[in-house]
Amino acid sequence: MTGKHSILTAVAVLCCASIVAGCNSGRGRTGDKQFSGTSINTQQDGDKPLGQQPTEFGIPVTGVSFENVLFEFDKASIRRSEYAKMDSVATYLKRNSKTRVVLDGYCDERGTAEYNLSLGERRSIAVRDYIVELGVMSDRVFTRSFGEEKPLNPEHNEAAWRENRRVEFSLYR
Repeated sequence: MTGKHSILTAVAVLCCASIVAGCNSGRGRTGDKQFSGTSINTQQDGDKPLGQQPTEFGIPVTGVSFENVLFEFDKASIRRSEYAKMDSVATYLKRNSKTRVVLDGYCDERGTAEYNLSLGERRSIAVRDYIVELGVMSDRVFTRSFGEEKPLNPEHNEAAWRENRRVEFSLYR
């Protein structure tokens, strides 16, 4: 009976540790990163060089980058001038069928943290919808929002805010 008791005790300890680790992850608090759909696994593999760490999406693709899609103040609608940027991403994804893309939505610093997370999510979803409409399978396109976190330009003026209202593309294999 002690063997079964030891196994049950070990399982209970592991379950409790998992629950505590999940509670301490900080997700869901105001101001933290919020993810739409699938979240990223941040565990690193020490055998891979920096930038090649596997994630839930796979290994990051290096050496390929795309221009950010920019947005007007307080809008999630895509301007006609931005379509060519998304067309390039869709073309690349169709030619590289094992590649996935994560769309990170951002805002400028104006507005509440909660509002900006929501707006960043709506922006990334708008870009996802367009890329899927171009023929990329939806299970290869993921969205997240960082709201006003991680500004591209830390200044506090219209030029900086224009750069910070964006969706960025991250590729994975």
